Amino acid sequence: MAKKVFVKVMNKTQSDFYQVMGPFFGNRQMSKEVGIQPFDDDEKTWFVSMIGTSPVGVASLKKSIVSDCWVKPENRNEGVFSSLLDLIVRNTNSNLKANCTNMSKSIFQKFGFVQKKQTKNYTFMELDRA
Repeated sequence: MAKKVFVKVMNKTQSDFYQVMGPFFGNRQMSKEVGIQPFDDDEKTWFVSMIGTSPVGVASLKKSIVSDCWVKPENRNEGVFSSLLDLIVRNTNSNLKANCTNMSKSIFQKFGFVQKKQTKNYTFMELDRA
């Protein structure tokens, strides 16, 4: 039976922000796979995939740049990241950019992002709505 995923949109001013985001901010595996430690920047909007009351995936949006994308290993291939990216794309009118890893590159491409630059560890992509 498929698990029902919903996305919670958050920023650090919300009372339950650190309760929900704590498992991501302190996760060494996430930091290793994403290549950076996520921070609670004032300007970031966080999109958190939830299964029940458990946060299972995350992405952030700051100044039209999607980053900090990660899904718990036990919840990969369940549509978790697709639900995050779908909500971001549908609810953002500006041209989006993304800093992604090779692991998430193909999902961004499915949503219409195109590769602009490739480095050893990251792919820089853009979704041009023009």
